[in-house]
Amino acid sequence: MHRLLYLVTILLPFLISCNNQKSDPHSVPDKQTEIDSSTVEPVEIKYDNFGFRYDSSRVSDFRVKRNESLYEILDRFEVSPQQIYSITREAQKVVNLKSFRPGQNYRIYASSDTSGSISRLVWQPDAVDYVVFDWQDSLQVYKEQKEITTKHSVASAQINSSLYEAMMTQELSPMLANKLSEIYAWEIDFFGLREGDSFKIYYEKKYVDD
Repeated sequence: MHRLLYLVTILLPFLISCNNQKSDPHSVPDKQTEIDSSTVEPVEIKYDNFGFRYDSSRVSDFRVKRNESLYEILDRFEVSPQQIYSITREAQKVVNLKSFRPGQNYRIYASSDTSGSISRLVWQPDAVDYVVFDWQDSLQVYKEQKEITTKHSVASAQINSSLYEAMMTQELSPMLANKLSEIYAWEIDFFGLREGDSFKIYYEKKYVDD
């Protein structure tokens, strides 16, 4: 009996101490379970130049082949005939499907799982315009344009042989030389330019996708 009381006297403070440690909200957590928020890196969401996420799907770029239509492109990527019919029917309300030309770019968005099924196609008939065919959630076909950035530039040079060659020495675009000659065709005799003449041009450059 005395021995039992002695054990109770020893164990009781220990049990009370353990209970207090579990219930104390200010107790320091175990280092192994403590999470340091400073070491958690934020997840970066990546978007392409059409505004779609490409970190959650497989993205591939292609060019329209000779005599290739939207139907043939979708069929090649194993889209069902029923789905192709719905897509082309909706697309006819927005765009002329006969405008597909060889060399035009288009982008395919495929699921990242093992099925690899595609749910979106972006067709680029030119450098600025593009058409979105999206059937991921609900069928949508719509036109968009890429953002255009305009910058002002200045170029000048002395003419030694011709205006065209002088502009080429400044690494200016041949299109700029042609446009300049078209604008001033009735005011300047470009065949009568003399060696030592000079020019200075203020013009705009327009950028798409940098």
